[in-house]
Amino acid sequence: MAENNNSNRFSIWKPGINLFMQMTFSMKAITISVVFLLPIFLLSGYLLNDIAVKLADTKKEKLGLAYARGVLPLLELTEAQRERAVEVAQTSQAQTGWDDALTTYGEKFQQLQKLRQEFATNSVDAKVFDQLPSALPPPAKAGSDPSDELAIYTQFVTSQLDLLQTIIRESGLLDEPDNVANNLAVVGLHNIPLVLDQTSHVLAASQQILKANEINPQQQRLISDRLPLIEYLETQIQASLQNAKSGSEAIKNKLNADLPSTSEFRGLARHYFLGADVSGNEERFTKATRKALGDYAELQKITLTELDNLLTKHANQLVMQQTFVLILIGSSLLLAGYLFISFYFVTKHGLTVISRHLAQMSVGDLRYFPEAPRGKDEPAMVLIDLRAAYDSLHALIRRVRHSAKELRATGDYISERSNDTSAGTKQTSQTLQLQLAMMKQIAADVVQSAERTETVAQFSKENSHVAEHGGMVIGEVVETMREIQSSSSKIGDIISVIDSIAFQTNILALNAAVEAARAGESGRGFAVVASEVRNLAHRSAAAAGEIKQLISSSVARINQGSSTVERAGNTMQEVVANANKMNQFLGEISATAMQQSRQVESVSNAIESLNEETQSNLEMVEKTKSAAESLLNQAGMLEQEIANFKVR
Repeated sequence: MAENNNSNRFSIWKPGINLFMQMTFSMKAITISVVFLLPIFLLSGYLLNDIAVKLADTKKEKLGLAYARGVLPLLELTEAQRERAVEVAQTSQAQTGWDDALTTYGEKFQQLQKLRQEFATNSVDAKVFDQLPSALPPPAKAGSDPSDELAIYTQFVTSQLDLLQTIIRESGLLDEPDNVANNLAVVGLHNIPLVLDQTSHVLAASQQILKANEINPQQQRLISDRLPLIEYLETQIQASLQNAKSGSEAIKNKLNADLPSTSEFRGLARHYFLGADVSGNEERFTKATRKALGDYAELQKITLTELDNLLTKHANQLVMQQTFVLILIGSSLLLAGYLFISFYFVTKHGLTVISRHLAQMSVGDLRYFPEAPRGKDEPAMVLIDLRAAYDSLHALIRRVRHSAKELRATGDYISERSNDTSAGTKQTSQTLQLQLAMMKQIAADVVQSAERTETVAQFSKENSHVAEHGGMVIGEVVETMREIQSSSSKIGDIISVIDSIAFQTNILALNAAVEAARAGESGRGFAVVASEVRNLAHRSAAAAGEIKQLISSSVARINQGSSTVERAGNTMQEVVANANKMNQFLGEISATAMQQSRQVESVSNAIESLNEETQSNLEMVEKTKSAAESLLNQAGMLEQEIANFKVR
């Protein structure tokens, strides 16, 4: 049941397990690496491609911005020439600097062509560029209709505005995902150019109207249509710039001043041209209009400059992001490769070491133990377990080899002992038969010994009485020796008194000699007597000392004799006690001898039974001998098998 549960639990892994079971370690490592690296490369490719697309779009936007900024000088020059052409047609006066304007337009157009060649690969509509005039019209002729001149130049401006809108559309500036850049592009390249065009168009038309002090319905409709458009565009500009400032602190700081306004221009235009009568101050109107045009031109420069800076910043960020991603991916792949190769080598080395030791074990070579691993990975754990297995197997082989030797020695010993036992059993059988005859003789001897033991017991009893009498005599001797010891002690005391008297006599003799010396001549005889008394005292003391020494020696010998006699008395008492015990023991021996007589008969019967069992044991010894020979053969085979293993 447990195996079925495990099988069901791991069934999801079974295909992978079966797959890896058929692969070598190298193929496993390659397979896992491919599985991991494939999505990494795909995701990295998608990421880098996305960054590359964004970077290409940003570069395309920068080229489009440069291209569009190349159109703006042509647009500005054409609008200025439109105003001059209307003035020339109306006043019939030649304008100075017209040729310079034509030359400048040609130079700006050539520069625009170069920009177009750089931008041509980005699918700009060639038809729009081809419709763009390569040169301005010639100077207006005197007496020409100002409205015609206005229409001609307006067509030029319209072509330039179409090219500008095509550029910002094809370059993706209008679709810029960044809100700030998108608002700046709309303001600088769409709204402001339209405001400048519409305002300059009204300014050019106003010159004709104010000089003639009359306005036809067509002119009035032209102005009335443009003023709401200008107001709408101005509102869009303010809203877009407000969005841009809210999204960027740098833009907010750059555009912190008040934004341009055409309110004065629009108010004067409505007052001068949309009333019942045409009237107004041309100078004031022109000044207000040019101020609005100049302010919006300046705002356009700031806006496009900030847009260019923002696109450059975006491009730099994308390049940095691309570089960072490449470095990160490259570093990660290098590190992963390094770690993978290190993992491969360390695991491969561990498996190789394990395989080598297992191969040595398979042929029985246990001389080379696995070294202690330095790491803590799975191969290291296997090596630790393998070393433990080596140690256990090595110890087992040594024990088995030693046991095989002991088994052979035991077999030899059993075989030898079996032979010895067989011979000994035969000898024992013969000996038992001899012992059986001897036991019968012993039975007769035991009966005779019992009779003699009884006689010895009688003699022992008589010896016990004699020993008791000797003990009494010894006791009397001991008492006599004690009395002699007491008398000797008293004699010693008397000798001590005599020695003391001799000492005192010697002292008195010395005193008498001293007094005789003092008496002089009259005491000389007394001195002789005192000298003799002193000599006598010396001899008495010497005699007393000798007697005391003899008495002391006698007392010591008496004491020694007394001790000896006392020990003899104790010995006699022990002899008496031993005699009594011997008498008792002999009685017991006599009874035991009778019992032994009966037991000897029983032993004889047992010996006969033992002889029969000995014959049976002889047969068993022969079987043991055969088993020992079989054990020797098995020990030899075991030694041959163990000899295949090589150990230290």
